[in-house]
Amino acid sequence: MKKILYVANIRMPTEKAHGVQIMEMAGALSREGIEMELVVPKRSNLITEEPFAYYRIPKTFKITYLPSLDLVRFGRFGFLIQSLTFMVAAFWYARKQDALVYSRDELFLFMLSFFHKPYIFEVHAAKSHVVMRRAIAGAQLVVPISMGLKAFYQQQGVLDSRMIVCPDGVNLERFAIAENKRECRVKLSLPQDKKIALYAGHLYARKGAHVLAEAAKSLPSDVLCVFVGGMMTFHIICAPLTYSCFRIARRMMMRVSTPHP
Repeated sequence: MKKILYVANIRMPTEKAHGVQIMEMAGALSREGIEMELVVPKRSNLITEEPFAYYRIPKTFKITYLPSLDLVRFGRFGFLIQSLTFMVAAFWYARKQDALVYSRDELFLFMLSFFHKPYIFEVHAAKSHVVMRRAIAGAQLVVPISMGLKAFYQQQGVLDSRMIVCPDGVNLERFAIAENKRECRVKLSLPQDKKIALYAGHLYARKGAHVLAEAAKSLPSDVLCVFVGGMMTFHIICAPLTYSCFRIARRMMMRVSTPHP
């Protein structure tokens, strides 16, 4: 197989989960003997560690940083400017490469679709707007990350033969811990006498963590809901459920964002 150019508009390295997924995917493909190159924007970053060391992944592929106007700190408009400038830089870089493009960014692939550059589209969300439809129509292969997404795009008219489901994976070796459950609970200051319903991830409203927070008041008293995630401020998860959250505070525990093992 020819070289694969994985284009991702992300801060690299990042403490967010998509960084782990992208680096692990690139590493897995390179272990299959495929020449891989990860293309990301050059952005300011509080994380100073080199990506391969940060994610503890063998250095088996190349990472290329392209310029972009790093205005993300100015909100949605700043992010849009950053995205567009990176997409333009990535577009011109990809056009010069004799490589198959792999990406999860529909705007970039929308641009690429007008120039007959072969690409694979990894799909993470159910969308049907014009940019998404065009990006999917031009793809050599569509890679939904769940059976539910595959079913959605089948309903949108995408042929089954053009899709292959690849769920987000896990490197099980990283989770081969020596401690038993009791020892882990002591280490993490978790009670021994409770059943734990755990949510891990960001606490944006669209993630649905507030549903578990609301449901906690209906759970038995021996069940503790534990939330581990980024942007750990009480109102993010509880609004508009502030009253309910205060009523069930004894059944909930919140932890700040925890690094990937």
